[in-house]
Parts: sequence; C-alpha cells; structure tokens
Amino acid sequence: DEPMSINDINNAAAAMNQLKARYEGFLNDADAQIAVRQAAYDNLSADLKGIIRTELTKELYVDNTVAVPSGSSYQTLAQALGALPRGSFAIIRLRTGQVHEINSHINVGGITVDIGYYGPIADGKPIIKHNAGVDGGSNVMWGYTGHSCSVTINGCDIELPTEKADPNLTWLNSRRSVFSGARGRERFAGFQTCTVTGGMADVNLGLITVYESGYASVGLFVVTLDGPISLIVSAPSGAFSVRKTAFTLANGATETDGGTLGTNYLSN
Repeated sequence: DEPMSINDINNAAAAMNQLKARYEGFLNDADAQIAVRQAAYDNLSADLKGIIRTELTKELYVDNTVAVPSGSSYQTLAQALGALPRGSFAIIRLRTGQVHEINSHINVGGITVDIGYYGPIADGKPIIKHNAGVDGGSNVMWGYTGHSCSVTINGCDIELPTEKADPNLTWLNSRRSVFSGARGRERFAGFQTCTVTGGMADVNLGLITVYESGYASVGLFVVTLDGPISLIVSAPSGAFSVRKTAFTLANGATETDGGTLGTNYLSN
C-alpha cells in the first residue's frame, strides 16, 4: 500500500474535526433539550395540585346551535361527556329552551358530573331526549353506560322513547334505562327538579337498572315520573337504595318493577 500523502492526512484530520464538531453540537442540543424538559417538569411538580385541578375539573356548556365545538363549548351532551377523562369532576350546563338528544351510548364510567342548565329559565328547561335505536339486533334506549360514576341531573326534564326503533325486534333487557348495563357494578345518580315523560305499554323503560347483580344509589328531589316508567328496572336481579323528597308518580309510573323492600332495596 502506498503511504498516505500530506493531502490525505489533512483530509482525514478535517473529517475528524467535523465529526468532533457534530458530536459536540449533538451534546449541546441534547443538554438544551434536557434543560427545557427539566424546567417543564419543575414547573409541573411545583404546582401539581393546580395542574390536576385544571385538567380534572371542568365546566362545559352545551348549545346545539354551536357549529364547531371549541374551548368549553360543545354542540351535544355526548361531545361534552366524551371530553372528560376518567377521574374528573365536571359541571355541564345545557342551554335552556333546547332539546338535547341522546343518539348513542355514552360511557360515564369513573367520572363525577353535575348536568344542569344555563340561560333564561323563561325559555323553558332543557330537555334531555333519550331516543330508541337498534344495537346488536335488539331495540335499545340510548343512554349512559359505565360504572364507578356519579351523575346528577338538575333542572332538566327527561324524555324517554314512546315507540321502538324497529317494531319487529325485541328489547335488549340491559339497555332499556337512562343508566344501563350494571352486571355486578355500582352507579350513583341524582335527579333534582326533573319531570320524566315517555315510556310505552309493551316494555318497562326506566331511569336506572340493576341488571344482573348491579347496585344503584339514587337520590330524588322534586321529581315526577309521568307515564309507564319505572325509576328502577330489573329490580329483582340487583340491589339499590332510593332517597326521595317530593317524588311523584303519575299515569302508571312506579318506583320499581319488582324487588322486595328490606331485602334487596331500601327506600324512605
């Protein structure tokens, strides 16, 4: 092999210098990025309670005239509930004078939420309308699913379906209430200053189910069920407690569709 020339040696030295410069530049960039991330972490850890409060405590507004959801404003209740992470506490306000339709199952598992209203009450209380649909080859009432949750509906009226989505299909037993599912899990629900209407003769629709060993704790204050509706459905297959003040049943409504007071449920 021929010995390296002076030019070859100079080129090799230049390449080594370039490599060294790139390596040192990489280290400088890495140090800068680490410093930025360390500062961000320090800021987070310095106000961890505040960050958690900001991320897990929400106040949202629903107005069905909103074209594009942004910030704290949403077009539908489903959108607002879907924006909440598990473990959060939220206040959701529905615009008065509007019908807010539920057209899908909404998972509220692991959250605490108070659903109320905003706007002039003279416009009329918001109406939450739970529509009927077809799911898995059966009729269902669209509503809230999930467990380990607490949902209060305050100052809003509720409408249940008055007919099947498909008259040729039967009802899915676990999906015929505002709060559906259950199966060995628990939910906490409250209703304040609400009138619930709708229902139909051929199926017992209701507000909350204890289907297959579920548990429900329900509080009622100035609530009227008007029509062939039960507060609790699939009552014999689970357990529940009911606390009520100024609770009115009208036009065929019942507190439960079965069960035994003092055995699988308590009610004042």
